[in-house]
Formats: sequence, C-alpha cells, structure tokens
Amino acid sequence: MGNYIEPVGEELWEDHKSNRKCLCETRWVERHDAIQISKQLIVPIFKALEEIETDGDSVTLSKARSLLNNILSLDYIVTLIVMDFFLGYTLNLSKLLQSENIDMVMCIQCVESVTEMFKEIQNSAEGRFHQLFLEATRLCRELEVTLVMPRKRNLVKIPSNIPAEKHIEFYYRVSIFLPFVDQLIQSLESRFTKHKVTLKGLSGILPSFVVKQPSSDLKKLIKLYASDLTSSDSAVMAELELWRAKWLKVVPSLFPKTAVQSLAEYERGIFPNIHKLLSIFCVIPTSTACVERSFSSMKGSKGIFAVR
Repeated sequence: MGNYIEPVGEELWEDHKSNRKCLCETRWVERHDAIQISKQLIVPIFKALEEIETDGDSVTLSKARSLLNNILSLDYIVTLIVMDFFLGYTLNLSKLLQSENIDMVMCIQCVESVTEMFKEIQNSAEGRFHQLFLEATRLCRELEVTLVMPRKRNLVKIPSNIPAEKHIEFYYRVSIFLPFVDQLIQSLESRFTKHKVTLKGLSGILPSFVVKQPSSDLKKLIKLYASDLTSSDSAVMAELELWRAKWLKVVPSLFPKTAVQSLAEYERGIFPNIHKLLSIFCVIPTSTACVERSFSSMKGSKGIFAVR
C-alpha cells in the first residue's frame, strides 16, 4: 500500500495531521476539512484499496471492495466536487461563527455576503456547474469510472433541446448542484433570520446607526427591553438622545464598528441604560458554539475546584 501512497498521499496526510489543530478546534470546520482532504486523497485511497483488494484477507477484502464500489461511483465523485466547491465559500464563515469574540453585526454581514454569492451562483448554474463537471470527468478518467446515466433518474426529465452528450451533465446539475445550493441558501436564511430581527433593533444604538435612527424605532427598542432597563421610558429616551448628540460631534470614520468597541466608549454615569443595552447586544450568542463553549468552561472550572 505504501508504494501507491508515496509520495503524494502520505505527504498530504502528514500535512493534515500536523496542521489540523491549527485550523480550528471546531466540528464545523473539521467537516470542511474532511471534504477537502477526501478530494485530495481520493486517487491514493483508490490505489491503496485496489492493493488491499488483491492482497488482503477475506474480511479486509470485503470491506475494501465495498469502499471501492462507493468511491467508484459517478454520484459520489460529482457530489464530492460540488460539496468541495460550495464549502470553500463557507469555510471562513464557519471559522468566524465558531470564534470566541464574534460580533453579531459582523456575523450577519458575512452571512448575507455568502448568501448573495450563492444566489449569484444559482443564477449562473449552467456555466458554474459545467466547470465542475469537467473536473469530475477528468477525475473519472483517472479512476477509470465510466460516465453513464444512472438507472434511477429520480424523475429528472431532460428537455428535448438538450444535446445527447449533455444529458449526463444536465442530470447532475438538476439532481445535485441546484438542490445543494438551494438547501444552503435556505439554511443560512432560516438560521439567521431571528438574529437579523434582533440585530435590526439593537444595532440602532451603535454610533453608525443611532445618528440616523428614527425616534420611533428607538421607542420600540426601549419597549422591548423595558424590564432590563433601570429608568423610565422618558429618561431612557433622553439618554438615547444624549448618546446620539455625542456621536453627531464625531467624524464617522472614528465611530466604533462593533458593540464591544461601542461598550468601551460610554460614560457609566451618563449612559447606564446604553451600557445595559450594549451588554445585551454583546452576549447574544450567534451560534450554539458560544453556549457550548460556556458550558465547557464551566465544566472545566467545576473540575478544578473539585480537585482543590
């Protein structure tokens, strides 16, 4: 097996083993890595399984043959290439969502940017997928996989104006590429819609927004968080007006960009309710990773005290 993997396979694998902890200690990012590494190592894995199939015992031979049957499938190859393509756009977003000090404004902006990119890809699906299918064709040639139309076409009807040589490409574009990008767009929009609604209210107190925020929107914000504030509605409204006046005197290029940065700019005696609202804004979790990390830290602290 070593003769087939050397030097490309082992070098890639060793690089992965030595660098995986540096990438990000999260499950989301590791899933991205798994797809990328599977694509990089598919040829060495194929050759290694071929050797095992000829030299291994009966149990190992059976497992190797089962894996080969899965790998040497046009469905698998196209899906792997499509996933690798799209996950390239979400890799940095996943790292951002798993970071410790993420700001929700930045989070929503990044999610919207990735979503808009996916919609552009969706609108130009034919050209985008054509390049991916050419890559899949080259990989199939290397793995000696025959390009044939699947027996079960999942009710995909090929229009009569599609040339015969384009039938397979059309089938996989409709059955894999388009459903995958549709699912990504829907997932991003559904998962972050609530955050966007929350953001629209709380972002009104950030300097870049408060200078142009209508008073009616600020009143809605006060009403929503009335139980967390320490003053009457009129006093909080006056405090917000003072906060706005403070930033109207500042050059916009010097405005703090995030809630955390804004929190450092308030005067506690003059803006106690602003401090409370900014604090709420800072601690709203953008993903379950924030909560999971908190529980892990609590568990670790509890263990330390138990030892003591």
